[in-house]
Amino acid sequence: MLQRSPGRPIVSAILGLALALGGGSAGAYGEQRARSGALAVPGICPQRAVFLALENQVRGYPADATGPTPPCQRLAGPQTMLSTARSLAVSIHGNPHVLQFLSNGSFAIFPPGATGDVAPNRTVFTETNDLTAIAVDAHLRDYVLSVRQGPRVFVYHDGLAGQQPTPIVITDPSLAAVAGIAIDSQQNLVMAGYDVNGQARIDTFHTASEIGPEVDLVRSLSGPRTGLLPGSTNPFGGSTMSIAVNPATGELFVFDAPGNGSATPGSVRVFAAHAHGDVPPLRIIGGSSTGITGVGILGANKIAAARDGRLFVAQPNATILIFAAGANGNVPPASTITDSTLGPATQDQGGIAVR
Repeated sequence: MLQRSPGRPIVSAILGLALALGGGSAGAYGEQRARSGALAVPGICPQRAVFLALENQVRGYPADATGPTPPCQRLAGPQTMLSTARSLAVSIHGNPHVLQFLSNGSFAIFPPGATGDVAPNRTVFTETNDLTAIAVDAHLRDYVLSVRQGPRVFVYHDGLAGQQPTPIVITDPSLAAVAGIAIDSQQNLVMAGYDVNGQARIDTFHTASEIGPEVDLVRSLSGPRTGLLPGSTNPFGGSTMSIAVNPATGELFVFDAPGNGSATPGSVRVFAAHAHGDVPPLRIIGGSSTGITGVGILGANKIAAARDGRLFVAQPNATILIFAAGANGNVPPASTITDSTLGPATQDQGGIAVR
């Protein structure tokens, strides 16, 4: 069911910092528009970049890097207000949208070139917490998954800031637990989770059209031929499933793994664009040679898909595995990025997004 917000309040955005750091232009209340190609600002990541949300900071790396690599952007410090950042998405204009699991239930939008201890363009407070996933569509609407009081997806229009107590709310009656969300190539909302029997199911809703009092179910993906593992109906059971969509081809990438406590590593299944019903994946990336580990902490999305077909997999200790377009089977990653500036302390897996 959907509930519509009664209005869009006028809000302010911190545009001077956005323009100084991002090298683009912005509307009065919308997010900054990044230039095409490399961002022409010294000391920040190129347009092709990958980002990790690591609780109190966000680190970015060139997407074409390999081996030990220092971050080309690092958001951290009191002005960022980051403390429980675990999931993030990047808009079509290159802006990081960073979701905080707790921290008063908020998400923040930063300029594409933001680095250091800087304030976001704007911050939205949802008036709830246990926020575990975020996605942003081509209309710059933010979709935020909360697992508190049952799984719900809140939808926020571009330009909103401050307290937003009455967002649009999308629920999926077929899912007892929702583990991840994404936006498909047609700008529809994809929700992945488990039904009341713990069977994996991925539903797509027709949010590409105007969001009204009802939203239609476009398709469902489930059944034994999918190979998707069963999971817990407990919404706090851990991030045992993570999804990503290639924005160019529409292929659906699904990471899944046994629940917490299992030593079995995870794998990634790749389904055809708009796959529905009980159908097998096109290919499976999994096995000891891949190096893919198991689940991360709750709210840390595991995978991201680039337009060029590459798959990015987040690992502990700020490590990113990158698989070539079309990768299949028990294959090693084409390249691996490790953060060259981290010390020996163990770092939980962070959420990941690619630009």
